[in-house]
Amino acid sequence: MNRQEAKFAAAKREIQELRNPSRTPRIPGLALKPGTGTAFVPPVPDNINIAGGVARIPVAMSAEAVAFLCLRHFPARLNMWQFSVLMGMSEEEVRKLLEAGILTPANEGKGTVIYFPLPMAMEIRASVELITELTASINRIYRAENLEKKTKREEKEKQAKEMARRFEAKGSL
Repeated sequence: MNRQEAKFAAAKREIQELRNPSRTPRIPGLALKPGTGTAFVPPVPDNINIAGGVARIPVAMSAEAVAFLCLRHFPARLNMWQFSVLMGMSEEEVRKLLEAGILTPANEGKGTVIYFPLPMAMEIRASVELITELTASINRIYRAENLEKKTKREEKEKQAKEMARRFEAKGSL
């Protein structure tokens, strides 16, 4: 294939892509891992100079999350997954913030799907102070959980040592 035929084939593919766009959103600098449905930021090649000399680390994101973030118009009510994707946190973190009373959903009640109003989510997303407060709250929640686990573990170890000491004391009589 000569050079002119290659250019013609490339132009033909480009026109076909414009007529039939792929269902996968195209975001500059984002690629899909083959067969996994997971999007990631590919590492910077060695031949490209980066300011500061630090290469980017690939960040995994599901294809569904990428597709959601590429929507032109978000729904007026966001479910927990959509809210977590929009905020850049996990669903577990959103659930913990709800349990702590830091976040309040649009609807209340047991057994209902939790929804968040879009204006509230956009307000939180646009405010550095609110994002910082949510992050600090998540860190406090995890710190308290880890401290509780550590305390329980130390208590069990103390009980085990006490039982071993009693056993040794009985065995020596």
